[in-house]
Amino acid sequence: MTTSYVDLSINTSGHTGTALDPFSWFDMKEAIENFSVDTFYIKGERTVDAWPDFIGDTSVLFSFYAWDPLVNGPFRINVTKSGFLDCLMGTWEQCFLNFSSNIFIGGLFYGRQKSAHLYTVNLYVNDEILLNSSENTFKGCTVRTPDKISAITTDTLFQDTLIDTLDWYVYYGQPTIVMVNSSVNTLKLDITEAGFSVIDSNCQYLWVPPVWPAWFANKEEWSYRLLGTEITTPPNPGVVPYTDYETGLFGEPRLGIGALYFDPITPIEVSYTNSLSLNIITPQVKISGMMTCIGWVKGPVVANGDVLIPLAVSDPEGNVLNTDSSLKFEIKRIGSDYILQYSGSKSKPIDKNLKIKIDDNNWHMLSFEADEDGNMSYSVDGVSLQPEDGLDTYGLPYSVAKSLTSRVGGGKVWAPYIYKTEQIVYLYNWRFGKDFNLGLKWINELMAIDKEFLKIP
Repeated sequence: MTTSYVDLSINTSGHTGTALDPFSWFDMKEAIENFSVDTFYIKGERTVDAWPDFIGDTSVLFSFYAWDPLVNGPFRINVTKSGFLDCLMGTWEQCFLNFSSNIFIGGLFYGRQKSAHLYTVNLYVNDEILLNSSENTFKGCTVRTPDKISAITTDTLFQDTLIDTLDWYVYYGQPTIVMVNSSVNTLKLDITEAGFSVIDSNCQYLWVPPVWPAWFANKEEWSYRLLGTEITTPPNPGVVPYTDYETGLFGEPRLGIGALYFDPITPIEVSYTNSLSLNIITPQVKISGMMTCIGWVKGPVVANGDVLIPLAVSDPEGNVLNTDSSLKFEIKRIGSDYILQYSGSKSKPIDKNLKIKIDDNNWHMLSFEADEDGNMSYSVDGVSLQPEDGLDTYGLPYSVAKSLTSRVGGGKVWAPYIYKTEQIVYLYNWRFGKDFNLGLKWINELMAIDKEFLKIP
């Protein structure tokens, strides 16, 4: 048996199945039915009537993987025929003879009634999910149905999975459903036969799911910040037994429940900036020069006591952290509130003073400004936020930005600069410049323009 590559967007047949000449849907269907290929790497999306039948040698096991998901994302298949694949592939009798050992990794399926033995796959259905074959396994999945999940003589494992269903229904037999670190919308069991059991471990029940995206939606709509709302029971991906599915649908590391993770958590080097000179006023402490930094944030995720850095300028050697020669415009979480920080200066708590919650999953505009004497001005959503009272260890007020070096910046700009994998933030239109202040009037003018683009009322 061999391995082949598949591009679902190709509409012709007769391709060789190599990375340079990938199979089309029609070529893959023929290869499955002829048992000439057992492993497929797939990219693209396609709407089809039905999945190819598994007919013939029931000892053959098939594997379907996303082809370079970091680049291509998950493969996506929309099946329009009722009885979708009639269990993912073919008729009930044919597919269930060998179905329980086939593997699907990195795909998104949308259709009608289906059953599965799946790893990191999103099932997105408009009818019932029917678990018919033995040993169904859902690892790191997002399983959604507006109807019910039905079990027929099955041992099913939902491991680290989002489950959104109106009902659970057991036909007959003595099935067992095991749930580990899963978030479940409901667990209403309609049991017609004795012996049904549910074994759960560290699960979160009565989770309220958000509005689900379409099967063809952009990856941003499959973000954890959108679909993982209100999840408070985290899993441990990569730790036994949570292995073999540490990446999400788009190839990024999974940090929590479900196979839906996409967030811009990787620092992106965006441009180069000139050095920002500082005015030396004492042998030890230097006051910042005039500068302005503004931009929008949404959905910041940062641990209590840690800082999130929407924009940073490295020092001349390229360092950002553990150096006094870099520029870091920071959001620091303190309990349930946040402050803004820059070069030793810090603001008063935002929610306590402005009644604005910047982690409410809405867009918020932040500004950091220093005058020629290093005196800081902060604002959130165009409203002035006062610097914190008191003096630092150098005897300077927290309202003054200062450094221990005579030269800072001069390196590369990062937006955001993420140094811990659990940190998440969405950014829009971050800008930095020296030798000028915008002031609140112009900040509010820019806010009005940006709001048009962001569609903020």
